[in-house]
Amino acid sequence: MHFVQPSLSHNLHRLFVTSFLLTCLGCGDSALRLSDAELQVREQAIAMINSLQGEYRVDKKHADEPLVRVHLANTAVTNDDLQKLIGMARLENLNLQGTSISDEGLAHLKDITSLVELNVANTQVTDAGLVHLMGLSNLKGLYVRYTSITENGINGLKQAIPEINVITGGFGS
Repeated sequence: MHFVQPSLSHNLHRLFVTSFLLTCLGCGDSALRLSDAELQVREQAIAMINSLQGEYRVDKKHADEPLVRVHLANTAVTNDDLQKLIGMARLENLNLQGTSISDEGLAHLKDITSLVELNVANTQVTDAGLVHLMGLSNLKGLYVRYTSITENGINGLKQAIPEINVITGGFGS
């Protein structure tokens, strides 16, 4: 049996490929990891949620565990509190039912483009607040029971987000 000694260029190529693979495997979802600033924002949001006795869920599939669900229904959350959610780039579900949130509060949500479901039932939100949601192209469910939102407001929102399902009769209706 005769063994051929690999050339230097072959060894360098193998070393490069191996280090590349180890780097990629080591970083996992690094492209999806939160920056230090985003981690700080997440911690401030969690502190606010806890202070209001709300609930939240994080995505444990990612090392940085981003917030994906926030439940603040029937809490004392204010419009200003919602500023703490700015920067929650992976927040998908937000429940504000039965709170004092108004149109002003919705303005703080306008850049959370990951939102899929938003519940503002039994709040002070009106048609004027819906303008802040028009850029949320991933928003598929909006619950507006017991608000001052009108059919005209809903129709305007549906022009901006045709796939949205606006529920005026509560959950499951």
